[in-house]
Amino acid sequence: MGRSAYPWVELGAPPTETEPVTGWLLLKNMEEAVGMQVTARDGSSRLIDNPVTGRRLELGWEFPIGKIAATPYLVRPIRQLL
Repeated sequence: MGRSAYPWVELGAPPTETEPVTGWLLLKNMEEAVGMQVTARDGSSRLIDNPVTGRRLELGWEFPIGKIAATPYLVRPIRQLL
């Protein structure tokens, strides 16, 4: 077998544990959005927790992540209706 940066590739199975990462996520180029929500999802793509509302910064929308260990997130931009 070859050497891989991801040992589970050589074993034929994905990792069984998700390492929690905490921090902030910054989404850019969302000028038309008047609001943003991010919701953590589980491996079956079901929502895990209540949506987190982002805060608007000059660079984009910022969200805290890592309260719940999750890989996928649902990002929902909120646009103003005309």
